[in-house]
Amino acid sequence: MRAVYVLNGGATTSNKVYKVGDYYNENGKEGVVFEVSADGHHGKIVDLKLSDARCWACTNTKILIGADSKTDGKYNMTKVASIANWSDNYHAFEWCKSRGTGWYMPSIEELKVLLLNANVRNAVNATLAAKGGKKIESHHCYWSSTESNQSGLIGTWYVDMTNGKANSSSKDMFYFVRAVATF
Repeated sequence: MRAVYVLNGGATTSNKVYKVGDYYNENGKEGVVFEVSADGHHGKIVDLKLSDARCWACTNTKILIGADSKTDGKYNMTKVASIANWSDNYHAFEWCKSRGTGWYMPSIEELKVLLLNANVRNAVNATLAAKGGKKIESHHCYWSSTESNQSGLIGTWYVDMTNGKANSSSKDMFYFVRAVATF
């Protein structure tokens, strides 16, 4: 469908309808759509780039900071960014922030939509490959922004693509990160 642009208070916006797997390149954000609203005008994209393996938190790993939303990675990003000198310790979050305005590390439920739904993952990977991006790999583990506290063991949720499951791990482990943004 052809994009229609309208001027909205000085900002250009698109009325384009998107579906999962579509390439998105608007308003300074470039990625692949992995979730959309019913009307196709709003949704979430994953960045074309993949981080190197990095720690969720490199010090103070046994402290809960309140990044506990299972559904809202933006909320978790805000919790981390409210900590003094956060970018020195929270390397996975810092990498997402470095992608630009509006990028964040997905919550565990956002990550599951992207990684564990085979139809979504396949559509996204096809577009990532076509656009020169880094595909979602079946042998990687990917961090979510959601902390865990299971039986008093403080950690963070991640998705292990080798077994297709969400697990909890110590925050100082080194896993990969996919940045996401809303549109």
